[in-house]
Amino acid sequence: MSEENQIGSTPPAPNRQGLMSMIVVAVIAATFAMVGAGGLVFWLSKTGRMPIPTAPVKGEAAPKAVPKTHLAVFEPLLVNLADDDGHCYLRVAITLRIEEEPIEKSAKGTDESGAKGKSVNAFEAAERDAALTVIGRDTSSSLLAPDGKEQLKQQLRSALALKVPEIRIADVLFTEFLVQR
Repeated sequence: MSEENQIGSTPPAPNRQGLMSMIVVAVIAATFAMVGAGGLVFWLSKTGRMPIPTAPVKGEAAPKAVPKTHLAVFEPLLVNLADDDGHCYLRVAITLRIEEEPIEKSAKGTDESGAKGKSVNAFEAAERDAALTVIGRDTSSSLLAPDGKEQLKQQLRSALALKVPEIRIADVLFTEFLVQR
């Protein structure tokens, strides 16, 4: 008889307490996921790995337009340094970030005096000559000092401005820098 009662009886009512606890857990998990994602976005934007554009504040000047640039990559140089023993050298690969001038139409149609009129080989020869001259005066200890590379960049920028004044160098980049003592 007990078997007949079980077969003919109605199924038990769903457990409302179990359903509510699952909903609460799902809401808490979604909240933690949103807080985690927000924290990740905040951290990425503060470290600069994800730049977020901002609108200028009233009263402030709009940001200046960044001039267009291009890179000039040169073959690595091997330069003897000015150390006392004469056995030190530097192997350096230099890349220049050059600001592009806006192209203005002249009566002739081309600007023969500007950088566009110079051949790349002449510019590369001037760059290599300036680099060899400037770097050849330095010692290995001055280049390996904490601010040695930055000083060398400033010296190279100044020497190149004197050698090739028609080209505006925005930055000097070292893509290879090896001092051998």
